[in-house]
Amino acid sequence: MNPKANKNLFPEKRVSSIGFILNKEQKILLVKPSYYQFWHLPGGFVDEHESPLQAISREIKEEINLNMEPERLMIVDYEAGSEQTKEVLVFIFDFGIVDQHGFSGLKVDNTEIIDFSFFDKEQAVEMVGPDRRKRLEICYQARRNDEFYYLNNHKPFPDNQPGDL
Repeated sequence: MNPKANKNLFPEKRVSSIGFILNKEQKILLVKPSYYQFWHLPGGFVDEHESPLQAISREIKEEINLNMEPERLMIVDYEAGSEQTKEVLVFIFDFGIVDQHGFSGLKVDNTEIIDFSFFDKEQAVEMVGPDRRKRLEICYQARRNDEFYYLNNHKPFPDNQPGDL
């Protein structure tokens, strides 16, 4: 059986990569997409034949003109999707604390991203919208404790119960 000829026989998942980026004041960088009412962590979908690591570097360069590599992978989150959205596997990379020099060339593309700003934790949790708040809280925890988490729909595994999966 030729896998290329039978590509439609296998399920396809979307994959995205996003970045957790802090400044020296411990404020997080969020971006405002043109297509969504809430702010997001910078990043986006992984292209075909591209790794999640390559994607996050490409996305932050395209969206906000930030040219840097992450320090580590901190979270993988499986989002089940719904009737309106497809399921997605989200890789969240920790960029660590970036000094002001690292942010000197920040600018938005004004197509996909229309604004960016730094927010303290309490502000950021409110800015990302209700469906992303728990995941952002876990990002802060993973960063603070230098831990890795696997999440199922923004809930840590194995802490979530089988009925929650």
